[in-house]
Amino acid sequence: MTEIKDIIPNIRLSTTSLTLLNRLNSKELTLEQFLRECAYWALKDGFDELRPHPFPTPPNTQAFIEYEALPPDRQAKVDPNFFHKNSEIIDYYAQIKFICFRNKSILEWLIEIKSYITQEDELSHKKIEEKIFEFKAFLDDLTLQAEKVKEAFGGHQV
Repeated sequence: MTEIKDIIPNIRLSTTSLTLLNRLNSKELTLEQFLRECAYWALKDGFDELRPHPFPTPPNTQAFIEYEALPPDRQAKVDPNFFHKNSEIIDYYAQIKFICFRNKSILEWLIEIKSYITQEDELSHKKIEEKIFEFKAFLDDLTLQAEKVKEAFGGHQV
């Protein structure tokens, strides 16, 4: 039987991942069992420290403060050269957008790993549900920020 490390030699995998992949490759585990084992692995290693990524600190520049003070309709009409001269504004909103995508991806991953855990394991389901709730609450706040960004740029993405 070919070992996973022989199939993909240039990738460094943890001992746990190699063990699980080899068990799948040798047909010791079905795909469903493999995914369940991966979900339990995720719950065991670092799950309790998993938190939504926080907002970046807004720039403390005069240009940003003045821009933020403008009403949305005026923000949408700001000359693009203003942003070239004050790139910290675009950088800040790009960071917010990145955090939205990152936290949303983690939320989707949480929902997925929950589906691999048996219904009988109520404790693990509760643990995952708590994280899902935490990420959903944070994403609600991020969505408000994203809508503000969209509105400020006339419906165009940053």
